[in-house]
Amino acid sequence: MAEDIYRLLKERFNLCVVEPDEVVYTSAAAALLEQPVMEELLAVYQPLVMGKEQIVAEVYAASWFRRPMLALIYMLAKYRMAPNMSLDNLTLYVCKADGYYNVYFRLNKAELLQSPSTEESAGEWVRAQLETFFHETIAPFFHSIERAGSAKASLLWGQLPTSLEYEYGVIMASSESEAVKESIDSLYKTAKALDPAIFHRKRNPLDVKFQYTEAIDDPEKQMRIKYACCHYYKVEGGRYCYTCPRSSETERVQRRMEHRAKLNRTI
Repeated sequence: MAEDIYRLLKERFNLCVVEPDEVVYTSAAAALLEQPVMEELLAVYQPLVMGKEQIVAEVYAASWFRRPMLALIYMLAKYRMAPNMSLDNLTLYVCKADGYYNVYFRLNKAELLQSPSTEESAGEWVRAQLETFFHETIAPFFHSIERAGSAKASLLWGQLPTSLEYEYGVIMASSESEAVKESIDSLYKTAKALDPAIFHRKRNPLDVKFQYTEAIDDPEKQMRIKYACCHYYKVEGGRYCYTCPRSSETERVQRRMEHRAKLNRTI
C-alpha cells in the first residue's frame, strides 16, 4: 500500500521519496529560510521561467506549495495519514521536463504519520496536522520569500485558495467514495476556519469568496476568477490570464470573441 501511496504523491502532488530526474537546482527546504539561500534560488529560477522581473519567481515559488497542501488534505481524508512535510524533512528540486521546469519536494524520511484510532483523538490530530503544515512549513517559507524579494505575503498566500477550491470541486465530482467526499468536505471547511494567527495574518487567507465570469469557450458555463494574480503577464511573451483578477470584464469579452472566432475557423 505504501508503494502505491508514494507513487500517487509523486504523480499527482510532486512529492517524491527518491531524487527526481534532470535536476538543475536543489536545496534543503529548511536552508531556504536563510535569506542568501532564498535569494540564490529566486535568482536561479527567474530566467528558467523567463520572468522579466524577480517577482515572477517569488510568486511561482509560493505556488509550489499548492500541491503539497492538496496532498495533505487528500491523505488525511482518504487514509487518515499524513506525510511528514516539516521543512527539515523536505528537499526542494527544480527539474527540467520537456523544455519546461517542474519543482518537486522529496520526503527525506519516507514516513506516513498515522492518525489515532479513536474518533475524537483522530479529529484533533487531523486538525493539528493542518495547523502545523500552514504554520511551520508554508508560513516560514513565505516569510523568507518576502524578505528576499518584493512580493507581499498577501500575494503569496493568495496563490493557494484557487487551487484549494478547484481540487475540492474535482474530488466532489469524482468517483471517490461518499466517505472520502464527506471527509474532504469536512477538511475543506476546517482549513478555511483555521485561526488566522496560524498563517500570521489578520484573516484566514484560505477563506475567500470568488467571482465568476462566462467561460471563454462556452456561454452556458461559468469560470472561477483566480483569487490572486500569478504574474504570468511579467513572463516573456506572457499576458494576463483570462481569469486573472487584474483583467477587466471588457477585456474578457474581447478574449471570448477572439477565442470563439478562432474555434469557428478550425471547425
